[in-house]
Amino acid sequence: MTLSLNATHANGATEYNVHNLMGHMQSQATRGFLESSSSPMTGKRPFLVSSGSFSGSGANAGHPISPINRSFDDMKNATAGVMNMNMFGVPFSGPDVCGTSGTADEELCARWIQTSAFYPLARQFTQDAGIEPFNMQEPTNMDMAKASLLERLRNSRQLYTCLFEAQDHGETCFDPLLFHFPTDEMAAKHTEQSFVFANALMVTPVVEAGSETVTAYVPAGTFINMKDYTIVTSTGEKLDIAVQPDVAINHLMPGKIVTKQMGDFLTTTDLKDNLFTLVANRDEFGHAEGTLYVDDGVTLDQAYDYMEFQLSANSFKKWVKGESSNTKNLDSLIITNAKDLANVDFVCARATDGYAKTDLKATASGDEGAEIVTITSVDGSPIDLGAIKDIHWGSSATDLNLCDIASQYYKVSGDPIDLTGPTATTTLTS
Repeated sequence: MTLSLNATHANGATEYNVHNLMGHMQSQATRGFLESSSSPMTGKRPFLVSSGSFSGSGANAGHPISPINRSFDDMKNATAGVMNMNMFGVPFSGPDVCGTSGTADEELCARWIQTSAFYPLARQFTQDAGIEPFNMQEPTNMDMAKASLLERLRNSRQLYTCLFEAQDHGETCFDPLLFHFPTDEMAAKHTEQSFVFANALMVTPVVEAGSETVTAYVPAGTFINMKDYTIVTSTGEKLDIAVQPDVAINHLMPGKIVTKQMGDFLTTTDLKDNLFTLVANRDEFGHAEGTLYVDDGVTLDQAYDYMEFQLSANSFKKWVKGESSNTKNLDSLIITNAKDLANVDFVCARATDGYAKTDLKATASGDEGAEIVTITSVDGSPIDLGAIKDIHWGSSATDLNLCDIASQYYKVSGDPIDLTGPTATTTLTS
């Protein structure tokens, strides 16, 4: 378009200087009103998206990437678009799922919905009712769409936590592999084959019609397929991965703990009534970490829970940096790649006072290459995550039993322990 260089606004600002800031300023003004005492939704969190944005607009609104053509190439390119918006300070962004122009394609739309389960912002904005999930004619495509929508809800708590961190101290929630593997040169060359969701899951979308496998670069390390907990070990190489008929291929990265909610539900309102499941993938040092944010999802200013988790040396530890009365019930802690934990015969939780102890149960399961240990309460009832400080487990034949009160009276003899390596050996005496 042609822009008059002397077009001037009422406040003296020239259109030449502020044109690209229009959407940014509109979002700022709209949010300011909705949070004011004049708003009909005073005290409640506003939901805003703006097609016009600028660097930092994410403080006030999300951004839909639109319009977009209907093709596998455009779906693939949209991945880079979401990455860009995250780097611009607008983490709550995503393309219009299934596209907005061009010929409607049911397979394309099903695969796009599959991928969109991991977009920070996902909306289907189309006049072609035939490609809505509930109108798909091919049963496999409809089933894929339904499974993916449920998968999005199951991962919503992880995304919600990441978005809280983004507004609290600056963060991205949809990244190229390079952000998480900065010393891997190959990670910088495959920015659209895979992406990292909410700092924990590596997602590999299907971006070609009729694909039976996807070739993707996997950085060095042990990754866990979240569909069945199978182990994928890479030396930093391209791997052929079988496509999935339901949810998108997604792997838990080394050293990460991810939060899921595994119930069957239909809306985000249902999430508050569903238990948390924590899934951990230890790195080569036996360490994993994650975070969890919990609030009521509606109130603008409120108390909230923000927890940091660390798993190492047969212990799970929790640190609290914000606390509220919100329900925080844990269904289970699942430790993947857990062949070394097959003989666990004791497990307990210590209360926040560090003394009160609750015995828990550890169940080893899974086929070769997909071994897991699931820690639950003895009777299957929910574990109050807010009331525990740490969880300990091990084998009485080889490990110090931190569930035994006598373990509090051991002392270390001899030279100081060398803690510079991944393991340490010492002698305990009573």
